[in-house]
Amino acid sequence: MWKVIFRAILFIVVSYQTRAVFAIPPDVNHPDPVASESAPSTTAEGADSNQGAVNEPEPFSLSAPPMTETPPVNVAPALLTTPAAPAMRSTRTPMIARTSAEFAGLPPAMIQLLKQSDQARKKGDYLAAASNVERALHIQPRSAVAYKRLAEIHLAQKRYREAEQWAKKALQYANFSSYTRTAVFQNAVAVLIRRAQLAQ
Repeated sequence: MWKVIFRAILFIVVSYQTRAVFAIPPDVNHPDPVASESAPSTTAEGADSNQGAVNEPEPFSLSAPPMTETPPVNVAPALLTTPAAPAMRSTRTPMIARTSAEFAGLPPAMIQLLKQSDQARKKGDYLAAASNVERALHIQPRSAVAYKRLAEIHLAQKRYREAEQWAKKALQYANFSSYTRTAVFQNAVAVLIRRAQLAQ
């Protein structure tokens, strides 16, 4: 009994191996119609099916994305408009402000001394300028023009208190001459007084 079973099993094994060795390969020129029908189509139908497929997301990467170069922007520098500083008023009275009107009615010797005072002041020799004015006052003690000269000289020397006193003296004697009674002269003296007071 066992021998019969063993022979049957051996026959089955040998038959299977023989069939595998002598199996006929499929004909390339004549494919199996059943297999061709069951195989997926790689033609246009397959392409259409691929279009409907959902695209898988790209894998996340820790690397930084490439930096895109931004073209430089030409920005014009802002024009800083700094307000101009107020002009410093000079303590010296410009020589051009001297007119022949202020010498009207004065003795020639006094006019000469006042002109010499102006020249000395222009050179920065304030001692000589003040000395010439004082000599002119000996000729005419009530000359508002001479007192105004002394106020200008002391203001240039930054002796503001004395400058204020001499300017007020000029206003005190302003009625003794037609020129010193004018608003131009008196306003100029008032400016000298104001500048001396602010500088103290």
